[in-house]
Amino acid sequence: MAAVKKGGNRQELHEALREIAMQAWEAIQKGEDNPLTNLLLHDKRIMHILNEKEVETLLNPKTHIGLAKQFCEKLLKEIQ
Repeated sequence: MAAVKKGGNRQELHEALREIAMQAWEAIQKGEDNPLTNLLLHDKRIMHILNEKEVETLLNPKTHIGLAKQFCEKLLKEIQ
């Protein structure tokens, strides 16, 4: 979505991400380390639109949890 917002073609990017995800999944199934980040950072279709910092930020779970931490802490206090 971030790459589309920056002008990328949604269908082309979807196909690129699908291919990359399948490559990463195959490696994981073989017991190898997850190569997803490396595959993304070396794919011209992705890197033509996003830079390295943007990709790393998008892959960082902390950038997507919003207020989850605060909600969990509040719930834990209520349970105690």
